[in-house]
Amino acid sequence: MATNTYKKKEEKKEKPSFNMAFLSDRKFKLFIGFSLLLASIFLFVSFISYLSTGQADQSVVEAYTDTSIKDSGTEVQNAFGLIGAIAAHYFVFMWFGIAALLIPPFLFIAGYKIIWLKELLPVGKAFNFTAFYLIWISLVMGFFLLSKEETTFWGFMSGGVGYELAIVSESLMGWGAILFILFLFITFNMFFFNITQLPAFSLSLIHI
Repeated sequence: MATNTYKKKEEKKEKPSFNMAFLSDRKFKLFIGFSLLLASIFLFVSFISYLSTGQADQSVVEAYTDTSIKDSGTEVQNAFGLIGAIAAHYFVFMWFGIAALLIPPFLFIAGYKIIWLKELLPVGKAFNFTAFYLIWISLVMGFFLLSKEETTFWGFMSGGVGYELAIVSESLMGWGAILFILFLFITFNMFFFNITQLPAFSLSLIHI
C-alpha cells in the first residue's frame, strides 16, 4: 500500500522593502533645496563673523560641553550665536581654514538648481572647483604658516587639514613640495578651463 506523503509548503517570507519614492517627490526636493540655501547663508555669515570673533569665541566653543547652553550662548560673539560659532570653529579652524568660504557658494548653487530647476553655474563643475580649491588653498596657507616662526592670529587660515598636509608634504619633498603645489594648480586649471595654449608662450613663439 502506497503511503501518502505530505510536504509542507514553505511559506514565502516577504522581504522588507524600503520605499525610495519620496526621493522623487517634489516637496522633498524643495525641502532639500531650501535647506541648502539656508545652510549656505548660515555658514557664510558664521564664517565671516568668525574672522573677527573667532579668537574670542574659541574658548567658549571648546568648553561648551562643560557649561550650560544658556551661559555659552550669552558669552559667544558670533552673529549666529553658539551654533554659528561651533560650525565656524570646525569648518574654519579645525578643517579647511579660509578656504571654507568656498562651501556656502556651492551650497547656494546646488540649492538654487533644485528649487528653480535652473543652473547659475553647472553643479558638477562647481563641486569639482570647490573640492580642489578647498584642499589646495588650505595646503598653500599651511606652507605659509610653516614659514612663520611665531604663531599669529591668522593661524587659522590654513585650518587643521591644510596645516597637517603641509607638514606631511614638507617631510616628503622638502620645499620642493611648492613645485608640486604649483603643478597641481596648473594641471587642474588647464583641464577645468580647457586651456590648450598659453598666450605668453604663443606670442614668444610667433616672434621667434
